[in-house]
Amino acid sequence: MRSTHENLPGGTVAPAGPTGIDPFELPDTIQLGGVADPYPQLAAARRRAPVLREWPLTDQLLAVDAAAGHDDSGQAVNVLGFDEVVSVLRDHETFSSTIVDEVMGPVIGPAIVAMDEPEHRARRALVARAFGPKLLARWEHDLVRRVLDELIDGFVADGRADLVRRLTFAFPVRVIARILGLSPWTVKNHVQNLLHKLGVQNRAHAVSRATRLRS
Repeated sequence: MRSTHENLPGGTVAPAGPTGIDPFELPDTIQLGGVADPYPQLAAARRRAPVLREWPLTDQLLAVDAAAGHDDSGQAVNVLGFDEVVSVLRDHETFSSTIVDEVMGPVIGPAIVAMDEPEHRARRALVARAFGPKLLARWEHDLVRRVLDELIDGFVADGRADLVRRLTFAFPVRVIARILGLSPWTVKNHVQNLLHKLGVQNRAHAVSRATRLRS
């Protein structure tokens, strides 16, 4: 039976919104079609050429990608080689990152990965110091492991769990909140305030509304 619940920062669950949509049950548009490992196909395509106009994966995945907006007009190219990928990433004038904002913006809002230079470099510099090697090593012991222990303690007595729902979904939010010095209850209240302003009951309903707005 399909679950209609989602995790909240405090470790409780709330039912999905009036639409009945469970974000955990949304299809994976990359891995559909029964192909669990696309990397051998990508490696074979890379041996043919570092840049291809044709889609590098099998027809089994082509239909899925087409449904997700794959460009069959001949205007799109697939960059597979390491050096070529680096060139694309460093040439923001030719290859802009703003397309990311078109795809993700309606759901997550402005993001550094969707910015071109010089804005990208300026915004990234604001947070770069917070992710230095020494600080990350300290966080692993003092913060990350503690958050993992707390999340696992919340379901270990059940004997089994969907790790995406109960662990990996909540994990980054908990870690970021701890970095910012926010308690779980502060995060929960903030989320509830946002949902109230959006006029939705929970995050599942918010995802549904954002999807409809994009379409």
